[in-house]
Amino acid sequence: MNILKFMFFNVLIFLLVSCNNDPRFDLLDITLAKDDVFMLVKDEKHSVYPGTIHTSSEEILNLGGLNLSNQGRDNYVVFYYNINNKVFYYSVQINQEKSGNALLNKLVEKLGEADYFGYEGSGKEMVDFNKETPSQYIWEDKINNRLFILSFERKNQIIFRVMINPKKSEDILGMARAGYWGDFVDKRIKINNSDYTYKQFIKDDLKDGFPSVSARLTHGKK
Repeated sequence: MNILKFMFFNVLIFLLVSCNNDPRFDLLDITLAKDDVFMLVKDEKHSVYPGTIHTSSEEILNLGGLNLSNQGRDNYVVFYYNINNKVFYYSVQINQEKSGNALLNKLVEKLGEADYFGYEGSGKEMVDFNKETPSQYIWEDKINNRLFILSFERKNQIIFRVMINPKKSEDILGMARAGYWGDFVDKRIKINNSDYTYKQFIKDDLKDGFPSVSARLTHGKK
């Protein structure tokens, strides 16, 4: 009997520890325009500025089970909120290339292949897609009305942005980092076709442009 009690006790401890290791928070679970920013960070260390909240909390910096917190230099997330304290946009600053690549892999696992790839190019007329790695990835979540932008700004400066999927391009905070996606959004609205794709936009509007321009905007899944 004592042995059985001992085994039961050990199993109970194991289960408790395992439960405590499970993150209670996932950045992908944030419901934009509905979740209260102060409720999200209420138990975590954070800094409040006009319209934004910054935090490096390990509990908050979790995406799909991937820990994005401090790994040499501090990573952090900035929540942008409106007058009702609802999050409408957030950005994650990552300061390690390894963490950025891990995030990319996790996003592909969770969201599938990106809708858009952007390339920096090497100063040549055309991008060699067999050799060059995209510097930017965009996913559009029409069901949950969200837009995801992952930008490799520099080797150790990666920014992940999540925002409400816009009704028009000027509504997108950070659109300067989204290439020609804003023009595509405007065109899709103008022709009133929600099924219009970015790939079709390139064929329609950029086919006569410079090769160095159109080449950097292609190879998304649609």
